[in-house]
Amino acid sequence: MANTRLAHRLGKAGDWVLLYYSEGEKLGQAMVVTESESDLAGRRVVRGRERETKAHYERERVLAQAR
Repeated sequence: MANTRLAHRLGKAGDWVLLYYSEGEKLGQAMVVTESESDLAGRRVVRGRERETKAHYERERVLAQAR
């Protein structure tokens, strides 16, 4: 979700962050949102990197159980 009419209507206009990054000379950006669907609902998710985000949360869960 971004700063769109739909985001405003759903009350989610402030629920995203745009990250800018550089890798050497390569510049990029990524949007982070709070997921509202799927098994990641309620968690922060990097759009386009959902698989990696899910793996991150799974590693965190495993580490927390090991403590």
